[in-house]
This record gives sequence, structure tokens and C-alpha cells, in this order.
Amino acid sequence: MHLGSSGLGDRRRLRLLNTVLSRASERDLQSLVQDEPLSEKIVEALVGELPLTAAQLARVLISGNLPVGRLLRNGCRVLPSLEPELKAELALRMLTLGLSSASSSENSALEELISESVSFLDPHRLIALAIPWDATQKRVSDNVVLLESAKLGVRTGVLADIEELSNRLIARRHDTIPSELVLSWSHLLADSGAINQRAQTNAAGAVLSFAIEERSKPVSPLIVVAFPIVYAELRSGKEAPGLFSFFFVDWDRCKTARKNIVQAFLSSNWPTTDLIRAVQPTGDLRRVLDRLLREPNGDSFMRRLRRDVSQLPAREQKRLKAAIDEALDEHEA
Repeated sequence: MHLGSSGLGDRRRLRLLNTVLSRASERDLQSLVQDEPLSEKIVEALVGELPLTAAQLARVLISGNLPVGRLLRNGCRVLPSLEPELKAELALRMLTLGLSSASSSENSALEELISESVSFLDPHRLIALAIPWDATQKRVSDNVVLLESAKLGVRTGVLADIEELSNRLIARRHDTIPSELVLSWSHLLADSGAINQRAQTNAAGAVLSFAIEERSKPVSPLIVVAFPIVYAELRSGKEAPGLFSFFFVDWDRCKTARKNIVQAFLSSNWPTTDLIRAVQPTGDLRRVLDRLLREPNGDSFMRRLRRDVSQLPAREQKRLKAAIDEALDEHEA
């Protein structure tokens, strides 16, 4: 079949194409459309006659070899005209390829697909598609941002499975970590407790253990969220799952946690105020400040911290500066 033949009129060529496609088995169809130039010509012909050709176009897009950008654009055009089963099959194909290899320019199409996915895809599978092992870190970062900003039904499912999302991101620990990914991840972790508190606790242990070792990466927002959750578990006599990097040599595990977080901030370039934000919810800020002043270079860090407190909400600044001044005065006495 030669779509460009000048001996065939447009209507006749389309009827012939429809006949061939409707009679082709799935195996024959896959063989037919694996040739990228031919696949593009077939799609172009079918797109021109939508919605009459919707079903055949969907089959070609599912089996074909179009570049991912064209797959997403043409797929979004045909999805509204499809029956539910075929619509779900095409949308899954688009999500699978899009979330693994699309450029950032296709994020709006992926956002729409993610919003629709609640009707045909469980959250666990969606997370696996959004954080595939072979995607670039930029693509994964964009995907996590899309999950964090997804519609309520989709986002709620992701929150319930925060362990899977966190474990997949932690497994990519050797990659760079964009700040956008960290912020979206931290927001999801923070909100997950309202949906699945046990999953949040489990994820927080793994996230804290991961983040506290990644001192050259912008991961302190994760520590701000995870540390109070883990600290509360330790205070209650429990050990949060996933704390594989915390070597507890003291019976007071909260004491060890305070030491670990202080030493991590001292040897990183994280914002000093993130130490305050991580520790303040525990009610043990003064103990952390005292621990800080017992460490080498703790005094200079504390003075930077006092200066940087001005970046925090105005209603908190006076109290925090007073706490820092009191700790410094007692240390110097």
C-alpha cells in the first residue's frame, strides 16, 4: 500500500486504508506501522478524518512507532472520541512512553493524562510509570511535580502509597536531585499522614536516612518534614523503619538523632534555618542548640543561624533569637 500514490483520490485512499487496518490482525498491524515514516503517513491520513477514523487511529497509535511528542499530541486529539476500553489502552500507552521519555514541552498533555488516569490506573502503577528506572532525572523530576499538583483523586492515591514513591526516588540516589523534585516530594510526604499515617512514618524513616547522607544535594526540605515524624517515633520508644544509617550507640535514641541532624547541617550547605524548621516541631530546640555548640564550628554556625532567623516569619523571630542568645550566653559563661 502506497499512501502517496497520485492515482488514488483522497476518499478512495482513505477507504482503502480503513479496509486494510480493519482487516489486519494485531500482529499484522504492529508489523505494518513499525516503519516510522509509514506510521506517520497513516496517522496523518486518519487524523484528517476524525472522528470517523477514531478507532483505527487509536489502534495505530497503540501499535505504531511515532515519536513520543506526536503520539501525545495525536492521542489527546482522539481520546474524547473513543470507547472506554480503547481509550484506557491508548492513554496507558501514552502515559508509559510520555512519563519515561517526553520532553518538558509535553508536560501539559501528561498533566491531562494523569488527571484521567484515576479511571483506569491504580496509584501504585502510576507511581511506577512516573519514576521508571531508565528515565532521565529531569523527566522524573517533572513527573513528581505533576503528581504533586494532580487533581485530588489522583493525588490522594499517590499520598496513600508514599512509601513506593519514596523508595523509588531513593533508589535513584546516585543521580542529581533538582530542588523542584525535592520540594514536591517533601509536600507529598508532609500531606501523606492525613491519608495513611503508617505509610508516612515508614517513608519518613527511609527519607530521613537517605537525606541526611546527601549533604551535597538540596535535600533539606525533606529533613524538615521527615525529622519531626521520626523523632516522635523515637520518643515513643519505637524505631522508624528505614533508619539504616542511624547507628544508635546510646540508649537515648532521640539524643543520637539530635547529634546526627546537627552534624549533617554542619557539614552541608543547606539553609541554616532549615535546622530550626526541622527541630522546632519536636519541642527540643534548646537541646539541639546545646548539641550544636558542643560540635566543632558549632559556634560560628549558631551565629549565622541567628542572623538568618530574620528569614523566618516575623512572629517567630523574637522568640528564636532569644533562644539562640540564651544558648550562646550559657555556652560562653
